[in-house]
Amino acid sequence: MFTDNGDGTATIAGTPASGTAGSYPVTITAANGVVPDANQSFTLSVNQAPALTSAASHVVHDEHRRFVHSDLQCAPPTPR
Repeated sequence: MFTDNGDGTATIAGTPASGTAGSYPVTITAANGVVPDANQSFTLSVNQAPALTSAASHVVHDEHRRFVHSDLQCAPPTPR
């Protein structure tokens, strides 16, 4: 999403889809009727998210209570 902040700046924001890690060339062009247009190029780097590597939660029931036990483990992303 590209948002004009109204003060001469803008924000690019979003959430990348799974499996889209990598480098992407981007060029933004601004035109106001005065030649030439202004161009700004940069490389957008999308990093791979870490992955949860733990097993599912353990649920134990008794006649009055429900207990949930979770051990979360996280692995760093695999380098591309």
